[in-house]
Amino acid sequence: MRKLKFIFILPFLFVISGCMDDNTNLKDYYLSLMGESQHWRVKGYEIELTEDSFSAGNGFLDMKNEDSFMTNSFDVEVRAVIGNVDQIIQKVDRSGKTINIAVENTGKIKGSSYLDQQGNPITLKDIKEVYLVLKWHDFKKKKDLQERIELYHADENSIS
Repeated sequence: MRKLKFIFILPFLFVISGCMDDNTNLKDYYLSLMGESQHWRVKGYEIELTEDSFSAGNGFLDMKNEDSFMTNSFDVEVRAVIGNVDQIIQKVDRSGKTINIAVENTGKIKGSSYLDQQGNPITLKDIKEVYLVLKWHDFKKKKDLQERIELYHADENSIS
């Protein structure tokens, strides 16, 4: 019986020790975000922050209860409040005679790190909010529509 307990506890200790990190000043962050609005869902929107780079995207948008939705314009802005500044971190703009927007991929952007006002790379603590704004034209309603999807809010997703 004692041997059986040891065999069970030993793998558990390896799993726990693998999760521990001696680096208390870790400055790399990865977020996988999701959210929804009245007509839309977004899943798997990723943000990666390091001291050297920033990337955002790879998310999927799908229109609720629609297999096909034809329009002539579709605009997506992913915005973040960094410090006290609201800024666009990714933008997708599609237009044409008729395009199906029922399921969309956000694409991905990658570049050097975002810098704060002092010239230092931002960290997750600098990001107060991330949200997505969708704009599209509805042929049936004969008007442009807009919705906002909340993806991240620092007050609700505090880090230690």
